[in-house]
Amino acid sequence: MPRFLVSGFGPFGRIEVNPSEAIVRRLNDFESVVLPVSYRAVDDFVSDCGLKSGDRWLMLGVCANCDRLRIERFARNVLSDQPDVEGEVRGKRKIDESLPKKVRGALFYRMRLPKGPFVNSESAGDYLCNYLYFAGATRLRGVRVGFLHVPTFETIAESEQLAAVSSLASKLKST
Repeated sequence: MPRFLVSGFGPFGRIEVNPSEAIVRRLNDFESVVLPVSYRAVDDFVSDCGLKSGDRWLMLGVCANCDRLRIERFARNVLSDQPDVEGEVRGKRKIDESLPKKVRGALFYRMRLPKGPFVNSESAGDYLCNYLYFAGATRLRGVRVGFLHVPTFETIAESEQLAAVSSLASKLKST
């Protein structure tokens, strides 16, 4: 049976409690992991996660200025000049010069926008959320990956986000 993994990120910068971490920790019916907001941690996890062709991975991260849950259609081949939690700065450049400007994860491919507080988005940004999405989509051949940005709990209550993500994850796991 294919694996279905849900991941979130830990705290960083002004985000002392990352909503993606809180949601992932409460999704009891799914295999889950919380990653540090670190390039090294992302690289290590993608290399060692054991996901294989046919598996699915729903990635979550926070978007502090969003007012809806954003289904990210594309990961961009771009890095940020913002330091990660370990102080590493990769600088504004491409993640991989040999790869296209953007890639699409297959997890949400051809899926209609679900009911609830969701919206489609064309860009996962340029920080660790995007980096994880790009790494998963390009390095894990045959794994259906997708990224969902969640707002802060001040914007949409934790209970509402948890219900929406749980419903979405159940749908994605069964398709």
